[in-house]
Amino acid sequence: MRGNRATRFLALPWLVTSVAAVMAVVAAYQRRWMTDDAFISFRHAEQLVSGHGLVFNPGERVEGMSNFLWTLWIAAGMRLGVSPETWAVVWGLVSLVVIIAGLRLSHARMSRRLGVESPTLPLGAVVLACHADMLWFATGGLETAAFTALMLAVFLMLTTAARGRRFDAAAGIVSALCALTRPEGVLAAGLGGAYLFVVRRRSLLAFAIGFSALWVPATIGRVLYYGDFFPNTVHAKSGAYGRLDQGFFYVRLFFTQYWPLLLGLPLVLFAWRRFRASGAGPEIVLAAAFALVYTAFVVAVAGDFMFARFLIPATPFFAILLDAGVLGFATRGRWVQPVLAAGLCAAVAFSVRPFEGMWGPRGIADEPRYYTHERTKDIDTRAAILKSYMSGLDYSVAFFGGEARLVYRARVPVAIESETGLTDRFLARRRVASESGEQRVGHEKTAPLAYLIGERKVDFVFSGNAAQELGLDSAIPHVNVRFGVLSGRLLHWDADLVQALREREVEIDDFPRFLDDYIATMSERPAAGVARNFGQFKRFYFDHVDDPARRAYFERRLAGP
Repeated sequence: MRGNRATRFLALPWLVTSVAAVMAVVAAYQRRWMTDDAFISFRHAEQLVSGHGLVFNPGERVEGMSNFLWTLWIAAGMRLGVSPETWAVVWGLVSLVVIIAGLRLSHARMSRRLGVESPTLPLGAVVLACHADMLWFATGGLETAAFTALMLAVFLMLTTAARGRRFDAAAGIVSALCALTRPEGVLAAGLGGAYLFVVRRRSLLAFAIGFSALWVPATIGRVLYYGDFFPNTVHAKSGAYGRLDQGFFYVRLFFTQYWPLLLGLPLVLFAWRRFRASGAGPEIVLAAAFALVYTAFVVAVAGDFMFARFLIPATPFFAILLDAGVLGFATRGRWVQPVLAAGLCAAVAFSVRPFEGMWGPRGIADEPRYYTHERTKDIDTRAAILKSYMSGLDYSVAFFGGEARLVYRARVPVAIESETGLTDRFLARRRVASESGEQRVGHEKTAPLAYLIGERKVDFVFSGNAAQELGLDSAIPHVNVRFGVLSGRLLHWDADLVQALREREVEIDDFPRFLDDYIATMSERPAAGVARNFGQFKRFYFDHVDDPARRAYFERRLAGP
């Protein structure tokens, strides 16, 4: 009889977890999408596989991604002949299953420590399976789910009963993998080291050796290759001022929807004596440290422009606290825990978005809604057109949010990310000029035209927002270029490139003819207007073309009588 009860105790929660995991994977796959930021990593990976190194633009050693290990893993998939989109989705879904299984394992351990005899609902695992944004960011092409799985793996390994130095070293290695996947992954190693110092000091040395054996040489290699300890993205997304208010707002917005996750903290405090008596106290403290320290980090970096994304890695630890809190609180009645757990799961599953539509307050967006199938199909179509016209030519493009996919698909030789400076060392280190809370976090460093045109000699811009973002209309003449249904603007006049494009039947406004018409009527124009226009023409044309005859007309007119 006892054997049957034990079997039910083990089987029922695992059955529930298995069903939840399957449903979560199906739901995440149905929601699969690909964020534009993923194509930054994909391009780095492609350059590596092509022999140009782990760079965005050939010859420019700039670490334009913040997911070093994930990008290497994407490159491994490419080497095997798998598209980066497919590879990223598959491993994102695998990571989702690992997270749910890890939470089920945490639930089982906590149940045993608390001496729970009746079958219980694995609350943490089911909550994660019901968590809408966990499902969204299981795909998307980014490292979010994989990084979260590694964070959880570090926690589970640290809180496992001592199994020898090899196991402790393995925990250190996993923490190094976490830190190499995202820079803030070092928080897991730091918290893990502090935990072992207090709870199991003999394990600390092996843990530190395991971490250092992987992280130190990898980091030295990165620094020697890129010339910087931090990825370029850290500089790009850092402002000249503190934005703690934005960080607190981002966290508050997240918990406005996922408020049940916060109930774990008061519940574990209420049942603290029971946890302490059972020996589960250190595990609870570590889970709280992972949740709260990581949330504090999110506040410190002002959150993110994508709603919920930055708090996904902290979510499993809030779920562990909630799961443990309900187990510790529901001590009476066979059905108390399952009923409470089911209610909380329903509250998470049916939680309401804190804002309507795609765009939220303070520059925060519901990013998956933006990259619809129709929108990405349109981007791919435009990229195919650009690639067909420009194949074999050397040219450069200034691109903005939503165009990394176009740059990747079109195989643009040189591309400058001009809204954040992610892929450019100079732009990333510029100071933020505005403190507007309505700007998208990490998108405040718009490239100056003096740099794009004067130094980088960028040829084209295709974004419809470029004129406003860069101030093009007051800086250079409006010269259109049309590749079939794809249109853009020239940022400067390159006579050889223009000739090559015209031979490929690309339509380009005839600027030299426009100059001749302007010169013909220049005497009738006020000197101030001519001076202003000459500044535009100089930046666009005369600084790049040796045309002394036309320049002389302007110099004589501006010299006065």
